[in-house]
Amino acid sequence: MASTGAGPPEPEQPAPESSNDRTSPSNRPTKLCATCDKPTELGCSKCGNISYCSEPCQTADWPIHKLVCWQFHLFQESDRPTPWHIRAVIFPVYIPRPRFIWLRMINQYHRDTRQYLGDENYVEKQGWHNYACRTRPVNSQPLYFYSISPSCDSYNQRLPNAAIPALSSVPGLSFLWRGTVIATGEYGDLNMRDFRAAVDFLQAFPKNLALMDPARYQGPCVDGVKLNCDDAVAEHGVRHLQPVKMTEHMLAHHGPSRLLVFPTLQLVVRFAPPIGARARRGRNPHCVLALVQEKVFSRMSAKVMRLDDLKTLMQGTYGLGTMIMHRADRRPLLPVHVLALEEFVREKAELVADGQGKVWRDSIALHLRPENFAAFWPGFLDRHDMSTVGGLAPPSPFEM
Repeated sequence: MASTGAGPPEPEQPAPESSNDRTSPSNRPTKLCATCDKPTELGCSKCGNISYCSEPCQTADWPIHKLVCWQFHLFQESDRPTPWHIRAVIFPVYIPRPRFIWLRMINQYHRDTRQYLGDENYVEKQGWHNYACRTRPVNSQPLYFYSISPSCDSYNQRLPNAAIPALSSVPGLSFLWRGTVIATGEYGDLNMRDFRAAVDFLQAFPKNLALMDPARYQGPCVDGVKLNCDDAVAEHGVRHLQPVKMTEHMLAHHGPSRLLVFPTLQLVVRFAPPIGARARRGRNPHCVLALVQEKVFSRMSAKVMRLDDLKTLMQGTYGLGTMIMHRADRRPLLPVHVLALEEFVREKAELVADGQGKVWRDSIALHLRPENFAAFWPGFLDRHDMSTVGGLAPPSPFEM
């Protein structure tokens, strides 16, 4: 197999656009902007295999395009090991960036992935879908993805893929792919537009916690909040309450846990999987709604919780791990809403607790009303210095 080599060092800035097209006629890129789909005659002067209509569009795509742009000239017709080898893209398990490889074709529908994925009986093949809801998908041919099947006995012991999470500037949003992943084309060589489409597929994959690049997504989405546990905050450098955007495909994969803070405000929570089959879930200081509210309007128990338990939750000493939360009615849920609802519940729990610190369902349910929250909201904004943030106070969840 031809060596992929380290290649020349990647440029720090996008190469200037050029009208020169140095690719073969069979591999010539479609003359549509890979960012906004407008017609264009300008091509990337580095790889000559993708087009943009303007410098802003090229700059927007550069963080992804540059990952393999520098390597494209090493995988031309003269470099092909045999007529049965095609250009593919590998997302390695150990290295946080994709690269081109030569992959042997078994026939039109099958590829020899044993060198990278091992026993073919445990390899899963899935087709490309337009999960990014782009009006004009950028790929030039149908794409397929090869990965380790979850049916493999050692699947949970395999290392998480390093290259796919790195496709986002915000860590911790991608599905937990394990092992190496390979993208190939149905008809032959992958070009730079196919690579861009493969990344679109992975960034908007339905099993992701949220969109890895909302700017590339062209369909409707829902604003939610990622409630990061302490471990995620330390590992990824993110805040405990992180705004995210999710697609309808992603919401279909959310768990059935529904939380009723008010009869008219229903939240849906999804628990992020821990790393490893038996990994400990990290402590989360924002798990009050997930543990308390589902009991308030259920008939499971008359006693919701003890105040001591509630204080323990607010201190983040309960291991629920990271969660994703959104509104069932698809209206935007903001981080400030989660924080306010938690404080509101705690305030009302302290108000109705009996002498032994027990909070009873029927007692607290009477206080969880929109009019009570409306009276609570201005004071909450004042306590957190949010009354005049940017000259405009954040909207209440009942104003969305």
